[in-house]
Amino acid sequence: MPLPPTEKNRMHLFPIRFDYLAKKMTDHPFVIIAVCFLTMGFEAAYLLFGFTQLSRFHTTFWDMPFFFLSHGGLFLTALLGFLYFTLTRKEAEKHGKTYLKVGYVLNFVCILFAMTTSYRDFIANRNTLLIYVIICLSLTAFCTIDPFSYIGMVLISEAILMLSLSLNGAGERLGLIYPIVAIYTLLAMALGLEVYFYQVTTSIAEEKYRKLSTHDGLTGLRNRRSLDYVMNDAYSHGVRFVVMTDVNRFKQINDENGHEFGDKVLKDVSDVFREQFGHHVYRYGGDEIVALSKSSDSKELVEKASAINKALHDLYPNSDISVSFGIAALEGDQDGNAIRKADKALYLAKHSDDHIHFFEE
Repeated sequence: MPLPPTEKNRMHLFPIRFDYLAKKMTDHPFVIIAVCFLTMGFEAAYLLFGFTQLSRFHTTFWDMPFFFLSHGGLFLTALLGFLYFTLTRKEAEKHGKTYLKVGYVLNFVCILFAMTTSYRDFIANRNTLLIYVIICLSLTAFCTIDPFSYIGMVLISEAILMLSLSLNGAGERLGLIYPIVAIYTLLAMALGLEVYFYQVTTSIAEEKYRKLSTHDGLTGLRNRRSLDYVMNDAYSHGVRFVVMTDVNRFKQINDENGHEFGDKVLKDVSDVFREQFGHHVYRYGGDEIVALSKSSDSKELVEKASAINKALHDLYPNSDISVSFGIAALEGDQDGNAIRKADKALYLAKHSDDHIHFFEE
């Protein structure tokens, strides 16, 4: 587990990593659904049975609106959040931005709830901000909003709380909580920033390790392991052809120009393939590259092959750098022979004049 970042390397996390915050929510929609459901249940019970407890304490004109504002608002927000996350959980990744916005609303409502609850405790002569402090600090553990918005929400809620207590006539007792509010504010700021920095840095490290396991370090292409995985249902995702290629005379190129030059050629070939086939390009091994094509038009594949070799000629006008293409049709999901057929077609392509061959039975 990586250590929290130092002050030197923290600046690369800004601007705020909204992509991480959204991913955190879309990766765990059931956790959010469970939190909303439990919150909704607790607040429903409190609205039904807790209202009668107000009569036991010293109440003022402000108690009723604050009671319904805190518990009613939290119940309604939890209900809407529960319905939204439940209906969209199967396509969570498509709703990342909306999830993020809903997360901000849920956090702000929870902070306002904590504020109003502590307000009622204070005017009932229970001079404590315990609920406010506990709830606000616990929100940082979820890390679903950026630290600056969190700090802003805390400061706004504190300003509303102090103003409400002053209007209620409790101003003479505010001196009891000024030290608590000051210490808590500094603690909330520090904790909010630290949790955000730690979790985002951890997420970046995890993403880096994940990419190393699924991508080739030299070319940046996805590796053979990734190809084996996507081939299980490639046909149902629209893939119609498997294109295998390698660099002509690659061993000779390495021997004559050195491996550093050979690595550069592989990187350039990979970049040219990405321009033609997008992200559906994989390094199969050595100088072999596999591309998956969703086009069912064989003429289009021939045009792409020609464009790739032309681009390589433009990059290396003084060197004979070119690639050969073996192409095989994908006949269905889990077609374990497609790669083998493309490999066989590639062998024949290397011995043809145009360096391209379509597999035929």
